[in-house]
Amino acid sequence: MTLLLAALSIFAGLALLTVGGDKLVEGSVTLARRWGLSEVFIGVALVGFGTSMPEIMATLAAARQGQDALALGNIIGSNIANVGLILGAGFLLVQNPNIRKFTKERLDYTLMLGGVGLFSFYLLTMGLITPWAGVSLLVFLATGLTLSYRAMTKNRTTAAVEEEDIHPPKSLKAAFLAIAIGFAGLMVGAELLVGGAITIARALGVPEGIIGLSLVAIGTSLPELAAAIAAARHGRIGLILGNVLGSNGFNALAVAGIGALAMPLRLGDMTNDIGLMLLFCLAPLPLFFVAKPPLRFLGSLLLGGYALYITMLALQ
Repeated sequence: MTLLLAALSIFAGLALLTVGGDKLVEGSVTLARRWGLSEVFIGVALVGFGTSMPEIMATLAAARQGQDALALGNIIGSNIANVGLILGAGFLLVQNPNIRKFTKERLDYTLMLGGVGLFSFYLLTMGLITPWAGVSLLVFLATGLTLSYRAMTKNRTTAAVEEEDIHPPKSLKAAFLAIAIGFAGLMVGAELLVGGAITIARALGVPEGIIGLSLVAIGTSLPELAAAIAAARHGRIGLILGNVLGSNGFNALAVAGIGALAMPLRLGDMTNDIGLMLLFCLAPLPLFFVAKPPLRFLGSLLLGGYALYITMLALQ
């Protein structure tokens, strides 16, 4: 009966994640059009934060229970999944994309790399993230968002959404309502899915660290996947990219920073996973320097690499 309830929880979570992803993208694109904000900035600042909420909640819950391996594995595994699974699937599924070189978004990508790099530096040099290191991660996040917003406002005349509207014009009230519904669906759906997945994994005797790097990481990254698929159906490459950049930045800075305030996060035996996370985060580099990046080819490589990573975890 317990396994049956866990399976039902997973299916219910997937349904809520799908609906929540659609609503979040719909509301976010409306705000981008109404306020003259770039889709990448909306994806970084709003969608990225919203879809990182499951990681924040899962990491805090694990930290409160003294399971720092599960908490840290969730962050590292989610960042790998965001690039390999979410960005890879988004590039493969995108319909009628407006392919261009993301020159203006280089700052957001650089800030994401800086945040992930600082997070990795603490772990590789000290072996843990202390509360004070957590505070510095949160300060880096606030500084990065400020720089990103200022850079965008300098080009406000060209920062508005360039693609056709997903839906007819909506009021700001309707946009905020769609975003609120989207966030609620993503948060509740992630809770149901992660809870069911952990129940089944523990029943099968899977170690906590592997659960964090794989099942919990994938489960808490499903909001990003739902949002990316919804954006891909409408050719919104900017939202897909911004979603991943924002989520990885929030994971490395906000999730790790808040988690470290609850308890120090120790690296343990995940050194190789840190290296793989850095490699995956470097994979989108061609998007910012190639005029017409081969999206589907890059998506295939990312998905293939992620499948190989999950296979390696399974063999452990």
